[in-house]
Amino acid sequence: MIMNISKNFVIQELIPPDLYDYIGDNLNRFYRYIDPRLVELLQEIREHFKKPMTVNTWHYGGSFNYRGWRPFDYYKDSPNRSNLRVSQHQMGRAVDFTVKGLDSDDVRSELLIMNDKGKFKHLGALEDSVSWVHADIRHRPNGEVLLFQP
Repeated sequence: MIMNISKNFVIQELIPPDLYDYIGDNLNRFYRYIDPRLVELLQEIREHFKKPMTVNTWHYGGSFNYRGWRPFDYYKDSPNRSNLRVSQHQMGRAVDFTVKGLDSDDVRSELLIMNDKGKFKHLGALEDSVSWVHADIRHRPNGEVLLFQP
């Protein structure tokens, strides 16, 4: 079954298949893993660009499983062991995506420009210099979106 969590997104787009097997279409369980502000941000971005976005694709045969929530052992073999404790993905506050037909650098630039104009109030950080867009909703004590390197 496909259950929408917003106008343009379904549960499966933000969680991997093994977690979906556990929670199914139970929204109460889903929101134990995904911060609702992340869903709001994704929908706001989708409406701004007026184009489809790709997050997880496993639910229709694609290869993306972990572009939303990630389990705590996801980074166990990573050379950057600090990810084991600080990944916004593990806290349900980050997502990696692409916008159909748009370059990820252009998407990041537009998000920053529009954030400066008061849009995307939940946007906390963007990862720079990658071929996708990483957006998260971490706290911004100074009100500025953090732009970080991989």
